[in-house]
Amino acid sequence: MNTSLVRAFVAAASLASFYLVFDGKARADDWGCQVILCLSNPGGPTQYAECRPPIEKLWRALAKGHSFPACSGVGFQASRPGYEPLMATA
Repeated sequence: MNTSLVRAFVAAASLASFYLVFDGKARADDWGCQVILCLSNPGGPTQYAECRPPIEKLWRALAKGHSFPACSGVGFQASRPGYEPLMATA
């Protein structure tokens, strides 16, 4: 009986940890994720009214020389700022 209680507790704890770590909803809470989401729209970055403020903020920031915003999503690495030189082959 004692081992079954321990196993039940371990199973409940592991399921609870997965529930807390992996949220089922997709979110774009921060500005960088909103920008990437809006720029990925095939209809254009300002097709939807919700995308206009983040994209206009992006244009203003880039015009002032600021870097492209990063998205800090879990496991999302496509928008991390970095430098990759373009190697031209002759």
